Parts: sequence; structure tokens; C-alpha cells
Amino acid sequence: MNKAWQNFLASEGILPKEISANATSDSGQSLDSPDASCRLHPLTTYGLLKISGPEASSFLQAQFTNDVAQVTGSIGQLNAYCSPKGRVLALFSMVKHADAFYLIVPTEVLPAFHQRLKMFVLMAKVTLEDYSDQHACFGISGARAETALQTAELKIPAEHYHTEVNNHLLIQKLPAIRGEYRFEIIGPPDHLIPLWEKLSSTSIKSTETLWQRDTILTGIPTVTTDIVDTFIPQMLNLDLIDAVSFTKGCYPGQETVARTRHLGKLKRRTFLLQIDTAHAPAIGSKIEDDDENTLGQVINVSAHTPDSCVALAVLNLDAADAKSLQLADANKTPASLMTMPYDLPQ
Repeated sequence: MNKAWQNFLASEGILPKEISANATSDSGQSLDSPDASCRLHPLTTYGLLKISGPEASSFLQAQFTNDVAQVTGSIGQLNAYCSPKGRVLALFSMVKHADAFYLIVPTEVLPAFHQRLKMFVLMAKVTLEDYSDQHACFGISGARAETALQTAELKIPAEHYHTEVNNHLLIQKLPAIRGEYRFEIIGPPDHLIPLWEKLSSTSIKSTETLWQRDTILTGIPTVTTDIVDTFIPQMLNLDLIDAVSFTKGCYPGQETVARTRHLGKLKRRTFLLQIDTAHAPAIGSKIEDDDENTLGQVINVSAHTPDSCVALAVLNLDAADAKSLQLADANKTPASLMTMPYDLPQ
């Protein structure tokens, strides 16, 4: 993480260890609180990979699941990188500025992702650079988030994953939750810090925990080291959230992804769960039915209310028909399916 940004967050009373440890978010304020209608989130667990060079677009097109040719200075996208067996190694949002592509990637998977991509550059005129020390990002969310950005005289994108550039800062719009806007703002700290300070006058300083919770509620998974190289894109619903193109050319794992689509043999998908415990279960925790048949596992989890967590879990498709669900723990902690923000195939 950029030192200037880290020092600024520390001066604001925000430290990375406190962000990861804070399980209550917003000091107990709920999404329904009027004071929480515009929130600033320091996104310290995300890094930035910059890909540039005259052959950057064609190189990335041959590596990723989505159609990189559709990415422009105003249109970004959600994208994934797979192993030759079609299992997801990284999931990220992609934006473009000037002649370079920027991938917003969880920091814990970025080094391995970076190194693997470098193996395939060969003679291509492409430069890959971990840009996390030069740029940083923060999120803004809430019912007033869009108004706050407009009041700050910033141009904002109208569609999901579209982008606007404002004085060295790139703003990307993300899928909303409960009708609330969500934006990522990326750029050098000497431009990020004044904007954070300006927005702070009408916003509350929130946490990364709440940002992660809202990401879960949008049904968009985060691929961390715990689940790298475990699931094919359709099991993570990437085909349902526009992260996979079935009309572009080949990429690693494309044969598996295409075969799964055309043969229709998918047995598992990602579901949204509420788990009745204040203590978040570990990633990989098993979910079972009331007969103790294992249905799948938790892949992302965050605090939701004082007495519950919200999670994404990859489950057998028949989990939707189960009379009841529970964690496979000593307490048989109850879990229940929540409505996904997009339709799951029947």
C-alpha cells in the first residue's frame, strides 16, 4: 500500500489491522441510519496491476474470460483469469486510462497473479507493473453517494463498471445494493487525499468490513487465496454477472467453461446466505442440510447484524429445495437462503 495513503489513513484514525478486525462496521451504525447515507471506505485490501504497451489489449484478450476489446476509457468490466483446467485464479474489475489497463485485485492474490501473467508475455510488447505503491483507492457508498460526488463537481459514470476520469482520479460505478450507490475512486494519493477530506464533511468514515459485506450482498464473489484454483466461473455465477464472454476467442480454461455451458452439466452455483451467528465462520466451512448431507462451502463471509453474518456459498443446486440449512459445526448453526440480486437459472 502506498506509504502516503497509509500515513493519511492512520492520521484519520484508520489502520489496516483495525479495518480487518472491525466486525461491526460503522461503529454499530446500520444501513438504515440517516447518518450512514454516505460512507467512505478505505480499500486497503486491494492492489492495482497496470498493463501497458502496444500489444496490451491483444495480450489480455488471450488471457481473460471477458471481452477485453470492449474496455475503453469510459467502459470497464468485471473479468477473471483461469487455470488451463478452467478454475478461477483471480477475479477483478478492469478499467482503462490513456493507453494502459488497470486491474483492481485483492492484494493477497495479486503477487501470484502478476507472476503467472508475466510467464506468458514472452515476446509480446507488454509491460506488467504492480502499481499498488503509486496509486490507491477508496470507496463511497450510500443513498447520497452520487449526490456527494456531484457536489464535489466530479463527473460520474451512469452505468455499472463504466468510468469517468476527473483530474487524475478514475471513478468506477459498481452494482448498487438496496438502491444505494457504490463507487470506487482510484488515483495517486496527492489527489485522493484532498477528495477524501472534501467528502468527509458530508460523509461518515466507514470501514472496509462494511464494503465487503455490501459486495457480498450484491452477489459478487471475491476470489481470495482460500478459494483460488477451486471453482470454474459458472460455479461463481460469473456468467450471470457479465464476467464471461462466450463469443470471444480462446483463453486459458476456455474449453472447460464453454463445455460446461453447452452441455448443461453444472451441479453447483453460488448462493447468498444468512448465518445465525455473530462470529463469522471460516472460509471453507461446510454447509449441510438437516440430514447432515454436505451441500457445499462458504467462500466469502462478513458481519451483517449484531447476531448474524452474511455469506456467499458454493452449493449444490438442490440446496434451494432443502427444508433447512446449517453450518456443519458443533452447534449446527442455522443458515438460510437470501434472495439473490439477480436471477439464478432453474
